[in-house]
Amino acid sequence: MMEKFTKGPWLWGGASVVLEGEGMPLCCLVNSAVNTGDNSEDYANAALIAAAPEMYDLLEKISIAMECFHGVDTDEINKLLAKADQCPDTSLYL
Repeated sequence: MMEKFTKGPWLWGGASVVLEGEGMPLCCLVNSAVNTGDNSEDYANAALIAAAPEMYDLLEKISIAMECFHGVDTDEINKLLAKADQCPDTSLYL
């Protein structure tokens, strides 16, 4: 597949910032602690986002192995990978 996203590894940069492999900020989550005083959800979201490239690569390998060696239908996995490969319609953003 032709991924268009920034190649991993991505790193959790602390707080709610995700960094790409060279240490440049990739994304910053809006701080939910403003209303609740608890930013553990932001940390969890940042950690999940940081793991995304590795999860994508592993899921792709699992899909290939399941098809080749076990004859398993991997349509759902392939649809999920395709969903991750889609570029959003940027005209929808402010």
